[in-house]
Amino acid sequence: MRIKIKHGDGRVSVIDDADLMIVEDRHENPVSIACRYGGFDDFCVSCIDNETEFNQVLRNLHIHKTVVKVNVANSLKRPEALPLIAGD
Repeated sequence: MRIKIKHGDGRVSVIDDADLMIVEDRHENPVSIACRYGGFDDFCVSCIDNETEFNQVLRNLHIHKTVVKVNVANSLKRPEALPLIAGD
């Protein structure tokens, strides 16, 4: 599997012989995974968008983490529910 990484300064790094790629957030929680399996170019690709499938893939790869997706937008108050702050 070939992985290309684009850095913030525009450089591109290439890894030509990867078998597993795990993308993590800043807290080291996996959010995406790609792995090669079998003798051919067979791949498994999964991400947190499908929480149930993603956690099953993590378990199948013996990665002992359970990821829970939280939609922050559902936790925020609607604009009309916010308190009105009046200036002087």
